Amino acid sequence: MNTLYANGSFEVRGIQQQAKSNPNLALTDEDYANLYIHEDATTRTPAPEIEIAPILTTTVGKHLSNDISTTDPTPGKENSIALPAEVKGIDRFIGITATDDPAPFRSAYQELSTVGRSRFTIMSDIANKGARKWLICRYVNSRHVGPESDPISFLVN
Repeated sequence: MNTLYANGSFEVRGIQQQAKSNPNLALTDEDYANLYIHEDATTRTPAPEIEIAPILTTTVGKHLSNDISTTDPTPGKENSIALPAEVKGIDRFIGITATDDPAPFRSAYQELSTVGRSRFTIMSDIANKGARKWLICRYVNSRHVGPESDPISFLVN
């Protein structure tokens, strides 16, 4: 019985595949149901490329913390706090310099954890009081790629 089922099942699958792949054969939904032909799963496409970088602003500076907002630079969305649809998160990179020093080289920045919202807080250590922090962010998709923002700086109070 098992052998008969295995052989019959194999033959039926071949007929199903031929019927499904024949461009000259038009099958109705009823035909698909009667022949037990399943619909193909949708193919996965790669994550869309992100072509925009967030605009960064510091909104509030408190003792050893700064609140940061990111906005979408797309025309008409400059005031929106929602992340763009293709964005899965925001990668953040921080650099620290003395108060009057220019921005550090990109290789001197340390990566912070990825966040999934457009507003977040950067906490500072008391040892950094009086220093200048530089922040670079980028919108990322599931592959963690995307262009980087211009750096912004703020003092650690």
